[in-house]
Amino acid sequence: MRIRATWVSLISLALFIPLLSAQVWTKKDYHEWSLEDCAKVLRDSPWSKSRILASIAPREIGASVPGRDQEATITYQVQFLSSVPVRQALARQAELGPSFQRLSVEDQQAAREKYAKLIANPYTDQAVVRLLYGTSMDSLRLEMVRMFRTNIQGQWQVSTFLNTPAAHMSPVQVDASQDGVVIFVFPRLKDGKPVVQSGDKEFSFEFMSPAIGQFSSQHVILFFKVKDMLVNEKVSY
Repeated sequence: MRIRATWVSLISLALFIPLLSAQVWTKKDYHEWSLEDCAKVLRDSPWSKSRILASIAPREIGASVPGRDQEATITYQVQFLSSVPVRQALARQAELGPSFQRLSVEDQQAAREKYAKLIANPYTDQAVVRLLYGTSMDSLRLEMVRMFRTNIQGQWQVSTFLNTPAAHMSPVQVDASQDGVVIFVFPRLKDGKPVVQSGDKEFSFEFMSPAIGQFSSQHVILFFKVKDMLVNEKVSY
């Protein structure tokens, strides 16, 4: 019985391994990605992680079952814009969009050349992180946007960090001017060396989720595995 169980485990593992190795970013050139492929890279990949915070809140007025509590959520998505796969996904997503399709042949070619230059940017001295945020509660959405947009640079610098084996870094630049989005720029080098190296195990991005409604303030930490972030044998982040 034990031998049979072992074989079943091995067969299951053999079936599972190809699924892990056949991710879209390894099996297809990005020019062949579909919109679903792009969404996968941007939503759930080695370069993009999410976190959902949940709480119970009174059901809002106008809901189908007044007076009954409902689950409220705050959703965060963290993407490394300076990583090659994320830039490829954004470029391909734009290329498949309706606005691009309405362009003339000449303008489409000009747009593709622009996308290619953006993807080719080596980002030798910066690591750029995009934080997308939102909530399921309409009554909290505007307050959440207001809190993120009114944070001053100093507040971001004491609550947001890129934690690597080589450094604990605050952002040198923050742009929270767009609703639902915050862009952070971190230094990529310390003492002339990259703060993330291919031999590292992992690093993390840390930020503060504000106190809003029934949600208390809390630190959110998302971890990124270095070995999964290699592009052409180099760490892309």
